[in-house]
Amino acid sequence: MKFPKLLAVIAAIALFSSVAMAQKSGLATDTQHGAVGTTPCGSCHTPHTGTNGNTLLWVHSIGTTTYTTYTSPTMDNATAPFTAPGDGNLTAGDPENNTLLCMSCHDGALAVTNGVTRTTTTYGTVGGSISTSNPSIDIGGTATLTNDHPVNMTYDPVADTGLDTVANVTGVGLVLYDGGGATNTVQCGSCHDPHKQGPDGGPGAGYYLRKTNVASALCLTCHL
Repeated sequence: MKFPKLLAVIAAIALFSSVAMAQKSGLATDTQHGAVGTTPCGSCHTPHTGTNGNTLLWVHSIGTTTYTTYTSPTMDNATAPFTAPGDGNLTAGDPENNTLLCMSCHDGALAVTNGVTRTTTTYGTVGGSISTSNPSIDIGGTATLTNDHPVNMTYDPVADTGLDTVANVTGVGLVLYDGGGATNTVQCGSCHDPHKQGPDGGPGAGYYLRKTNVASALCLTCHL
């Protein structure tokens, strides 16, 4: 191979590599959700013997906690308590899974170490929650979600005329979940993408938001 051709091949390989790296640049492989270091996917998933095989090969234990949800006299869409069914008992396709999987770390009670591949050396003390002193992380502490945005509720602009249309909300990247006979439900994953760090350097950064919340932009996506 002549030298110019060799340079061309090297350049092509470098370009392909940079494109491949760019495709992964948004993944949270170097953040809290990538805490396993060289195996960032292993923070949440395992290729074998997950705690719930039909749900993303989840590596964390699923609790049996009943979570009470936010309510208010001004709410037009009712919410109700919902219960985590324990390891192996999540039903594939149920929209509430998108909240329960988050709660397997963020409920303030389950240990992050509880799971099929967790060790006390790598992940801290067995029996401890993800953080016993940070309510912004322990979202479901003391089994209550009453002081957080309502989840596992139906997004219904007909019942609540202060909400934008489903098409407008999902059209800008927020997610409403269907399944189990329910449609357009709000779950943790409606506003948060666990695989990506924030979309900008502002308030969205660090909270895995699906879009920026600068000037309350995320809130105003739904709330007119």
